Amino acid sequence: FPSHDSGRLDLINRSPAHFKWARENKQDATPAMRLGSLTHMAVLEPDLFEKQCVVMPTMDRRTKEGKIIWEEFQAAHPDEELLTSEEHTRIMGIRDAVYAHPTAKKLINQIGQVEVSTFWTDKDTGVECKCRPDAVLKNGILVDLKTTQDASFNFRRSVAKFRYHVQAAYYGDGMGGVREHPMIFIAVETAEPYFVSCHMIGPDTIFAGQEAYRRNLQTYSECLKSGEWPAYPTNNIVTGK
Repeated sequence: FPSHDSGRLDLINRSPAHFKWARENKQDATPAMRLGSLTHMAVLEPDLFEKQCVVMPTMDRRTKEGKIIWEEFQAAHPDEELLTSEEHTRIMGIRDAVYAHPTAKKLINQIGQVEVSTFWTDKDTGVECKCRPDAVLKNGILVDLKTTQDASFNFRRSVAKFRYHVQAAYYGDGMGGVREHPMIFIAVETAEPYFVSCHMIGPDTIFAGQEAYRRNLQTYSECLKSGEWPAYPTNNIVTGK
């Protein structure tokens, strides 16, 4: 089974049964996931985006002529990602907003590597681990681009909801230590006017993230040994007045 990234740890945190189900069942990308992936490519790997993404011609696939145009276009671009003109316009708008933000632009200009995987063995559990930062700056700082509905101060709610502090701690330790490799999040809204902000998680929250991912790795290790992948606890009693 492939090494673990923070997304798989999030599943373990929900329940080992969720992790096991996701491992055994392929899930299609949601529209939000697709937008996030394409935005990552457009912002951090613009040359690759131009090479791999093609804008589809306007057509009505309900008509005979439209079906023919669609089939011919698909055949001519079997390996590219096909975008509607609306998708392309939106992604370019998001990209331009990130590039126009002074702090985000400064970070992007200092990128040394993009999408480079790092592997290691957790010393406490023996679990094989993996992380793949969006970008690593020349000074070792990690950068992660997040598409969001709200990039304001309320982004901290997304940090808690989606466990971004766990990701920052896990990636930082995996790269050699959170002090040497802190993570900065570039948050960009996916609705016009595509406002942008940059956030670094504080030491106390990073420490909580370390405790969380280590607990998740321990749970995974115990499930591997026992062969049992439990869901939610069965002894919960819900009471109300």
